[in-house]
Amino acid sequence: TLAFRIIPLSGIWIFVALVITAVMLASNHREHTAQHYDAHVAMHLEELIGASHFTGSGVFRLAFNPSDPRYRDHYSGWYWEVQQSGKTLKRSMSLGEDSLNLNDTQPTTDIVVHELRGPQKQKLRVHVVQMAIEPNQEPVVFLATAPLGGITEDVADYTNHIVLGFIVLGLGLMLAVVLQV
Repeated sequence: TLAFRIIPLSGIWIFVALVITAVMLASNHREHTAQHYDAHVAMHLEELIGASHFTGSGVFRLAFNPSDPRYRDHYSGWYWEVQQSGKTLKRSMSLGEDSLNLNDTQPTTDIVVHELRGPQKQKLRVHVVQMAIEPNQEPVVFLATAPLGGITEDVADYTNHIVLGFIVLGLGLMLAVVLQV
């Protein structure tokens, strides 16, 4: 009877430990993947800010567009936009004629990361910052996004791999418990 108590209790403990570990690993991977996407979007936001200027007659211009080709694919989820006083000054080709809606989000002078819905209702991770690039002009709001689906898909793929590995590990540990008992 001792063996019949040890084996199920060990099985429960192995299952709980592996589930908790899998959840922690998936959560850590999501955070890591989001940081990777954020670094990529932040680089393009800096590129956008660096290329921005107003002409002597007060017209907004970009010296160049951000370099990522995904900003040219319609509704790719990779968007950038420059706004001033609620009006779009420039936008990526990927946005088409649409605009990014910040809803109730108030831009600040610090880069802030939000999640919002894009023009095709896709979930986006957006970086927003407001800057005064010319002293005699209203501040300009810069936005750059990446699709949240990329993060979600990467985490789902990773989770599927670790679940399979943990199933094999759990079966191996249970076999070890049975053999020891």
